[in-house]
Amino acid sequence: MLWNRSVNMQMFDKDRARQLACIIRQKPEIDGKGATVVSASLVNKNPIDQKVIVDSYLEWLNQGITKESITTFIERYSQALIPPLIAFIQNYGIALEAHMQNTVVNLGPHFDIQFLVRDLGGSRIDLETLQHRVSDIKITNDSLIADSIDAVIAKFQHAVIQNQMAEFNPSF
Repeated sequence: MLWNRSVNMQMFDKDRARQLACIIRQKPEIDGKGATVVSASLVNKNPIDQKVIVDSYLEWLNQGITKESITTFIERYSQALIPPLIAFIQNYGIALEAHMQNTVVNLGPHFDIQFLVRDLGGSRIDLETLQHRVSDIKITNDSLIADSIDAVIAKFQHAVIQNQMAEFNPSF
């Protein structure tokens, strides 16, 4: 069945329509050396060596699986992921839904770590904060608008702190 792009979306009930979704993804490309994977895979077994993927990465770095190498990995991972997401909230009032399934990580040499966040449909926007930067902005997707900056921060906290970081340290 071919999708008719001229369909008038206003004829659908928005609450029901948002429950139906399909995501088609291409292999993500991050300019860097090493391996690029969905962050959620880091805590799963590598089919090549049967070790957890983050452990395979540490061994690829010739670091071994030690307390120091694990600590360094978590520090570098956090430093690459968290500050840009917080800056996005502070500067624009936007929290990306950067949980492990929505982030792609490039694991490069020397603990060089880069991220790409995908699937922006779960983002939350504090319109008041955004309008300080972009005064004439018009958001047509009301589901992105948060009730407050606190709701934006809660989106970040849930996706990044409770989902991403807690996978590496269950005591979070």
